[in-house]
Amino acid sequence: MTSEKDYVTVRIPRQLADEIDEIIQSGTLGYKTRAEMVKEAIRLRIEPLRFNNPTKSRTMSQETGDDLFIHVKETVLAHAIISIAKEKTLNHHSSDPKRFERNIRRYITKRAKQEGKKITKEHLDTLTEDMLEYHKEILQGLALMTSR
Repeated sequence: MTSEKDYVTVRIPRQLADEIDEIIQSGTLGYKTRAEMVKEAIRLRIEPLRFNNPTKSRTMSQETGDDLFIHVKETVLAHAIISIAKEKTLNHHSSDPKRFERNIRRYITKRAKQEGKKITKEHLDTLTEDMLEYHKEILQGLALMTSR
């Protein structure tokens, strides 16, 4: 039996909470409460960190603990989930992958500028490649979750 001491409160931005509520109300992904969806999102985020393959080479962003990388990953994840919930499809961006790549590059550059960070072309290339791979993995995972 769990008690109140087994739980903690986490604050999230109102806009994100509203988007979660929209997904729950749509019934698309089967979530019934905010807590249920947030717990799943956290599990999906923790799993790759916990079970990271040590033989894989680490990217520059992972080696430096780059906050920029984390912000971009979170945005890509949220965008993928929200797009799927609204469009009821997993195939967004597949019609024009080059355009999607340009949008990712533009977002990374914009986010770096907002954070006052300089980003080299090589770092931008690495982050873009990582984000495209991460997005592909998100879509594969969500396809498994939504297939019935």
